[in-house]
Amino acid sequence: YLGTDTGRLWKTTDLGAHWTEFTGRGLPTRWVNAIVVDPTDANHVFVAYSGYREGDLAANIWETTDGGNTWDNISGRLPNAPVEMITYDQPRHRLYAATDLGVFVNRDGRTNWQRLGRGLPNTSILDIKITGDDRTLYAATFGRSVWAIRIDN
Repeated sequence: YLGTDTGRLWKTTDLGAHWTEFTGRGLPTRWVNAIVVDPTDANHVFVAYSGYREGDLAANIWETTDGGNTWDNISGRLPNAPVEMITYDQPRHRLYAATDLGVFVNRDGRTNWQRLGRGLPNTSILDIKITGDDRTLYAATFGRSVWAIRIDN
């Protein structure tokens, strides 16, 4: 899967010999900030967009479970802010979103998002990563260091 700063999105299944483009299938024409593929199912994909450059602050996270034939907007109750990065905790079926207003988690697989991480500074979260066994999410901020957030069961 590949995305651009103009909202174009593609996938290849043969190491780039042929590409399928998804642009114009209801997806936003915004900067593709992140693409996350389920490690157990290459047809299950999440894409995060930012419309900040266009003056659109709406959160945009889309999901496909059929390799891109159909896409669902799962942004739901995310606050209106650019989504900078996403990461998927596949064993727990949780999607985490780093936004300009903090870190959010989707535990139900649809549109219900909850804020994560008490005490995070009021700044953009630009990157998030989950560690292995200790179940810690690391959030890299804009100018306020990296924060460790314990992920609850």
